[in-house]
Amino acid sequence: GKALYPTCKDVYMNDPELGHYVVVVGGGITGLETAIHLVQKGHKVTLMTRQKEVGHDNDIPMHNIKMAFITQGKDGKYYESSAWSIYNEETLNFITEATTKAVKDNAVTYVDAAGAEHTLKADSVVICGGSKKLDDEALAYAGTARKLYVIGDANGAGNIQKCNRQAFATVMRI
Repeated sequence: GKALYPTCKDVYMNDPELGHYVVVVGGGITGLETAIHLVQKGHKVTLMTRQKEVGHDNDIPMHNIKMAFITQGKDGKYYESSAWSIYNEETLNFITEATTKAVKDNAVTYVDAAGAEHTLKADSVVICGGSKKLDDEALAYAGTARKLYVIGDANGAGNIQKCNRQAFATVMRI
């Protein structure tokens, strides 16, 4: 059936209409990238993860994350900005060691590290937890062209950064 809540993929591919206050469930690097993207679009975001830190699956240190966006400086020139340049507690908050129990009516019920249960209400909820390889979906295209290049999540579940790098490297070989 149809998903009850938008996913990270929906945020990037379908641009769903989301309320001002958004909770992103899933704090891996893809959830973090999605949260930053939503902050850039003007949303206030709380990112929840069951891990001890956000972006736990990132292959580079957190302070090195760069997003592909440009800002104009006071001198009129354009500069690449660090993803963290938009961070402040008014726009992006983190809840770590939170195990999600339920998502219902734009409210997320979770258990914290001490075992206490909490409910966090939002205008919208985005689900960014869990991913899997999409081998069967990719191989369905076999035989439609002389060559088939399997990239992104079809080649092994990965974050947005890894998938984009892999796509770029593949295109450069063609």
